[in-house]
Amino acid sequence: MLGLPVATIVSEEFAALSEASAREHGYDGLPLVTVPQAFDRLAEEAVRGLATQVAGDVIHALTSPADALREEFRDRWHTSGGHTVVCNVRATLDRAGAR
Repeated sequence: MLGLPVATIVSEEFAALSEASAREHGYDGLPLVTVPQAFDRLAEEAVRGLATQVAGDVIHALTSPADALREEFRDRWHTSGGHTVVCNVRATLDRAGAR
């Protein structure tokens, strides 16, 4: 939205939820770079290995034209299951001032 490149790194299990949350906040097509698992329980060497694996995807997200990225990432992780519903409920509660 501000014209600043961004690459959001998320674990695969949270990709659909992350996309839905981004969409709810007006960031449709946000570039999400996925890793197979979260970093919090990994040794430093394993984190470095995962970072090396996704480095090309991060560079792609940071250097590609915004319009092309929006098209590429729009609906990549979309699900019609529970993740989207959870996000919609949270957004509804936020608008109602219930959270």
